[in-house]
Amino acid sequence: MKRHPALEPFSRDHNDGLILARALIEGRPGAAERFREEWDRELGDHFAEEERLLIPLMTEPLAERLVHEHRTIARFGLTLPELAADLGRALEAHIRWEERELFPEIERHLTDSQAEWLTEETTRLEEKRWPDNPRRELLVRRRYQSNH
Repeated sequence: MKRHPALEPFSRDHNDGLILARALIEGRPGAAERFREEWDRELGDHFAEEERLLIPLMTEPLAERLVHEHRTIARFGLTLPELAADLGRALEAHIRWEERELFPEIERHLTDSQAEWLTEETTRLEEKRWPDNPRRELLVRRRYQSNH
């Protein structure tokens, strides 16, 4: 699915989140510890940045759902490893909702000035991820070069 460039950094995070969700659902060894590490390294920040950047672009019901799901996932994270599969299912469902419903809704209503602002903000967010993920930096730079 073609995503607006301003939302691509979140979608890249979502790809990693889906892999983590699957590991939790399947009960893979170390999945709970990996969730905790990812929460501290990136996932908690991802949630905060989505709320900061995307809520101003949403209707109130969508914003309420986003925040509610973020809080639910954060609470599940405190129950690890006991409810790891439940956490994985909640994380996967949340990501699917954002990608299939929320992001397309934002894209439909995004003005040019909002898109410019959001692109600047998410570009900074993207670049903040690169020191911990050089492979991601390479992917993004290649994609940018092929599009320009």
